[in-house]
Amino acid sequence: MKNWRTTLISVAATMIGLSCALADNITISWDAPLNTNGVTGYQVAVSTVSPPVPVFQANVSGIYSTQQVVTSLIPGTNYIGSVRSMSGPNILSPPVSTNFTLPSSPMNLKINSTMQQSITPNGPWEDVTNQIIEVAATYPRLFYRSKLQFQP
Repeated sequence: MKNWRTTLISVAATMIGLSCALADNITISWDAPLNTNGVTGYQVAVSTVSPPVPVFQANVSGIYSTQQVVTSLIPGTNYIGSVRSMSGPNILSPPVSTNFTLPSSPMNLKINSTMQQSITPNGPWEDVTNQIIEVAATYPRLFYRSKLQFQP
């Protein structure tokens, strides 16, 4: 008599990745499950963390369609993004989730220059060779300062 062993292979999506192209959107991507038996697509959802408020939900058709752009998010807000495998209208797996926060726009932007005249969009233009321009900005919980030097 043989002993048969059954191994269950998960149909859950794995490895959520995030990329941010604009200030108010993010692309959520994931790996298709190793076992695609019965999987017809994915449910992608985004909600705020505290308080938990749903802000986005979409069904993505196709086993190998593994990314979704989410728009109209608010920079500086904490979100949780999740992906579930689906078979038609039925959810097949628990969510794979990740927390994220879109970067906020800089505040208190300052530009200082060693040039004798100020720069205006329509000129007159001064030769900026060997000039230093300092850019400073405050982000939430971060201060950023950079110096640019123009050389021939």
